[in-house]
Amino acid sequence: MIGPHVMGGIGEYRELIRRWRPQALLLVDPSGGAAAEIKSWSPGTFLVGRVFQPDSEIEKRILADPISAAQWAAGLIKPAAAGNPDVDVWQFNNEVAQADPGQIAKLAEFTKEYIKLLAASGLAAAIGCFSVGRPEAPPNDSGAAWNAFAPAMKAGMAQNAVLLLHAYGRPRIFGDPQTHDSPPEWYLQRYEYVVRPFLPAEVRDITYIYGEYGCDMRTGREGWKTGYKGDYAAYIKDLHKAAEFLAQQPNCLGACVFTLGTSSQDWVDFDVRGDPAEALSRRPWPTQPKPGAAMHPRGLRSARRRTVLPSPAATVSAAPEAERLFKDRRTRPMADLALKTSLLERIVADGCVPTSKEFSVRVGGEACQAQTASHPKTGEERVYYALKGHPDKVRQVLN
Repeated sequence: MIGPHVMGGIGEYRELIRRWRPQALLLVDPSGGAAAEIKSWSPGTFLVGRVFQPDSEIEKRILADPISAAQWAAGLIKPAAAGNPDVDVWQFNNEVAQADPGQIAKLAEFTKEYIKLLAASGLAAAIGCFSVGRPEAPPNDSGAAWNAFAPAMKAGMAQNAVLLLHAYGRPRIFGDPQTHDSPPEWYLQRYEYVVRPFLPAEVRDITYIYGEYGCDMRTGREGWKTGYKGDYAAYIKDLHKAAEFLAQQPNCLGACVFTLGTSSQDWVDFDVRGDPAEALSRRPWPTQPKPGAAMHPRGLRSARRRTVLPSPAATVSAAPEAERLFKDRRTRPMADLALKTSLLERIVADGCVPTSKEFSVRVGGEACQAQTASHPKTGEERVYYALKGHPDKVRQVLN
């Protein structure tokens, strides 16, 4: 569940990332081909790409003209995406236009247009991109700020978007129980404990990811090195505990520790490069298959994201295998995705896109490999499967 937030390129971190194989990773201004390299080592890694522009400039444009700002943003994303088709979602805004429901309403307008423009180019958006503690959480404002953003979340759920959040604690990530500073239910885990229960039902299960995560003293530019007094083992121990919590959240894709590498001296106290990063890469992190992850290797992208797979009891299918396959899809660990399998070849030949990695199931008592897919025009859900040892005999069931 824990991966790095990478600044300054992956150059010196190639072997580290290859060993780590994180479930989530954020790249700031990814260079051409960086995402493809990471996916070749770790096809299960969910990649966020961020194109950097100064926050002040982004906020000024959004508050002045949200639609024009979205057009400007999409125009900057598309060249970056052309060199990195393996990025799963693209972030542009970052901790801006989030001070009150009025600003949030303009951010929502920007976001809906941004989602639409990226989707027209086959790209998916990271939306919200809120700082820790923002927007203001219920019950202080009865959820007004989040309700103002809900239309953008609803639009995002139809176009593969992912809600991106930032979460930090101080002086340690779970706060200080002696002083009651930074209680986790109000900082590190605010979205799960405070916000999500107040969200409108139609957006409550949006897929989300933490683009920044860790320790922030909120007293300037002081991070985990100050909060943990340089004890990275204690920091990693707390991150592991946090990862155990995130692994229990069915719509959370993971969290990206801020930061691996820096673009300025401002973030040196947050930097985990060196021994801390090596220890992070060696740690066995808790994880679980995420039905809403909708991984898209080599740039294949479905026209919509299903946050959860449909209940077998609610499906209509001529083949009884469908119920068993979809049940197993939710409960069995998934094998690594092989990019050139007979299943994938058949999926692509049928004009569909994969919505899962391959996973093992039993059909009629026989061992099979299976993979879920959807049709980008009709939204039809399918399961493709083949008997182990007979990959050329691919079958499918409709859902």
